Amino acid sequence: MTFCFRFGSHAFQIFAVRTSKRIENISKMAAENKERVAQQMEEISKNMDSFKKQ
Repeated sequence: MTFCFRFGSHAFQIFAVRTSKRIENISKMAAENKERVAQQMEEISKNMDSFKKQ
């Protein structure tokens, strides 16, 4: 019974580490996408302002 418990605990640790890494990667990608969208919105805003001035 102890062997199974240890195995299960190890399997959970592996799952937890992998899940944590995936969450970190997704969070990083979300931050990068948010920055990219903000830059694109700023660019669109500048283009619209220059279009209005014409």
